[in-house]
Amino acid sequence: MKLTENSIQSEVSDLRAELASVKNTLESIKQNSQDYIIRYNSDLNIEFASDSLCHTLRIPEKKSLANEMPKLVFHPQAPVYGTTP
Repeated sequence: MKLTENSIQSEVSDLRAELASVKNTLESIKQNSQDYIIRYNSDLNIEFASDSLCHTLRIPEKKSLANEMPKLVFHPQAPVYGTTP
């Protein structure tokens, strides 16, 4: 795939829209539950779990540009709230 300025701008626009969707989902989860876990795995899935919600959000890979972007990692490796280690 030949990268042109237009194709890069289009790719960036698509990625921004996807990230906005992820951000909205995260905010919704934060507002609806005080106890939640967020995990990011190598398959580009973000997994959410809380006392009242279990959800996996699939982030599709976007051509080769997505593979070049740094991966965001949400990774509370602390005990789940309300439990003892």
